[in-house]
Amino acid sequence: MTITTRFAPSPTGFLHLGSVRTALINYAFTRSRGGKFILRIEDTDQTRLVDGSIQYIKDTVRSLGMKVDLSYQQSDRKDIYQKYADDLIAGDLAYKKDNAIFVKASSDDSDLIFKDHIKGDINLKYPCKDFVIIKSDGFPTYHFACVVDDHLMGVTHVFRGSEWITSVPKHIYLYDLFGWDAPSIGHLSVIVKSDGKKLSKRDKDADLRTYRDNGYMYDSIANYCLLIGHGSLGSLNTEIFTLDSIIPKFDIKGYGGSNPQFDSGKFLNINFKHLRNIPDGFYPHIVSKMIGKDVKDGFGVFLIKNKHRIKCGNDIRDLYRYKDIPVTPDLTDEDQKIVLCVLDDFKESKDIKSSILSACDKYAVDKSDKVKIFRLVRGVLVNEDNGPDLQQICDFIGFDVAVDRLTLV
Repeated sequence: MTITTRFAPSPTGFLHLGSVRTALINYAFTRSRGGKFILRIEDTDQTRLVDGSIQYIKDTVRSLGMKVDLSYQQSDRKDIYQKYADDLIAGDLAYKKDNAIFVKASSDDSDLIFKDHIKGDINLKYPCKDFVIIKSDGFPTYHFACVVDDHLMGVTHVFRGSEWITSVPKHIYLYDLFGWDAPSIGHLSVIVKSDGKKLSKRDKDADLRTYRDNGYMYDSIANYCLLIGHGSLGSLNTEIFTLDSIIPKFDIKGYGGSNPQFDSGKFLNINFKHLRNIPDGFYPHIVSKMIGKDVKDGFGVFLIKNKHRIKCGNDIRDLYRYKDIPVTPDLTDEDQKIVLCVLDDFKESKDIKSSILSACDKYAVDKSDKVKIFRLVRGVLVNEDNGPDLQQICDFIGFDVAVDRLTLV
């Protein structure tokens, strides 16, 4: 038997971080067992479709490193769902009413002992009311299309968030009506906020686009999504990994614990470590794509020297702004004298550090005065108190720009 899993998003807007995590878990599970991975676009609710969402989903799945064996849209399979609904009608298991098709409720009021792949036995009840399987617009409901597709596509395992446990009775009931074996279904812990509430689609922290816009690498996103809520992945050689590297070690059972809390600090630190691990030769090319700017040679060198400062794309953009940052210092007469002293020396030496030290020899009484002078010059050059090495900054913005800024005082 070939292990087969699927990711089944609805094209109704951006991808939720929890949905991305679910996709990655299903992918890692099936690939760790040499299986297949299906991308199913659940677009049967035509009223909620958002233009561009389908392509966005496909692009995101690919960018995260997931290779899809089969991709399809449920809206292209209406005739198939209709056929199976008609079969239920023919067997007196369903009926048509108001242009919709309803399946008859179960007469079995005994407990349904559901063996969850992750959580173990869960006590549930079969559906006690008739429910719709084909809507009046001719499209199937989620529950019906899901069961039919999973059977026809040979899906062997389904992993999804714990909020979907309530759908299990309808699904198992439909499998029983058709006489089909149900796939092994496991319910994952869900990501929660600091207040313990589920991280929902309405939360900014849940929007994948937020992290891409802020310059998070896809490798970092995959890393954090697979790590969060897993009881043992972090105890492997390192918490930092790529999707391909973790697959041989992947264990689905680790996701059965309590709901993990979203940790933005840890997510940022993971991105920082992935960025720092990029070889110098590839760094300018990769960050160019992240920030949407062409990283020229001078800026590329500047970035490589400051990799230890860069946690995300926003940090890169901040460094890039040194080139064009408006500097309008409001200096005392004494500060102006110090800066002009630095400027005179800098024009000759072109070494900003030695020029500042020369000014320190003249104006500094103690170490604290030296610190103040260094901060003074930094403020004039880039309007900051702390940051990268001043000579690196001058090399990046250029000697003439540095002279102009020092001259402004």
